[in-house]
Amino acid sequence: MRKLVLCLALALICTASLFAVLANVTWTWYENDPDVMFYRYQVDSQDDGGWTVVDSSVNEVTLLLDVSQVHSLYLQQSYDGELWSPSSVVESEIFTDFGKNNDEEPAIEETVTEETVAEEVVSQEAISEEEPVQTESAQSSAAEASEKAESRSPFRSLDYGIGYLNTIPDSAGPKTAGAFVALSMPFIDTTVIKVGFKANLAVFASKELFTHLSDVTIVSYANILALGVLPIGNGELYLALGPDAGFDLFNGYSYRVGLSMELGVRYHRSEKTAFGIAVADHQYLFPYERIENRFDVRVFMSTVF
Repeated sequence: MRKLVLCLALALICTASLFAVLANVTWTWYENDPDVMFYRYQVDSQDDGGWTVVDSSVNEVTLLLDVSQVHSLYLQQSYDGELWSPSSVVESEIFTDFGKNNDEEPAIEETVTEETVAEEVVSQEAISEEEPVQTESAQSSAAEASEKAESRSPFRSLDYGIGYLNTIPDSAGPKTAGAFVALSMPFIDTTVIKVGFKANLAVFASKELFTHLSDVTIVSYANILALGVLPIGNGELYLALGPDAGFDLFNGYSYRVGLSMELGVRYHRSEKTAFGIAVADHQYLFPYERIENRFDVRVFMSTVF
């Protein structure tokens, strides 16, 4: 996880009565890594059961606290909601002027309070900008977060969808539609691409399935391909290549062995869900008397885990 920088804007809105020094304290942080999916925070402690987890769309928290005392916000971020970065911590300032009531000069007293709050906001912003550079503990936390980011496991995905398969260039070959399931498992995550393998299993049926069942053609294939994935924003482009086995079933059994190359794109709609489209070419080389080229296009949904 890259360096976590907590950019803090501390705003105090006085809600105190005459006898209590209470005010709303707002901490705001800013995104420094678009891959971060979750934040969690805790005030004045780091108990295992005391964290409040929010998604990456939330970037501030407001709490009603006693501002006559110092309060510390501990903030962590995560890619997957399981592994968390070390805490970044920022302390609030002490305020003791809230709640005072001067009947002779009410307007002056209110103006002074607003100016004090404005000065504290500017001061606190300057502290949070300088702290990660000047403090040794902040540098250490950022380095540990970076190490965790580099060592995290790549995302795996289970694809399932529908497709169309045809024989190219032989127009007399089977024209079929069907369903498939695929498993993608990257196991190496470099700084640029992910590398792993992809397994596909598909079954297609010709249109006679709905007209003349006795003439229907069932076409199936299974393969295990070497996989390369290039992340692009919230999506990824992948290329896979490897051995492929094709089968003709139902009305006469036959098989073919060859190579398959697949090109696809996947868009991550959320942390657990993605959508995509893929095209694949199957070049069957054995048996020699049944050399054939088949092509299929697929649309699918992915469950990411």
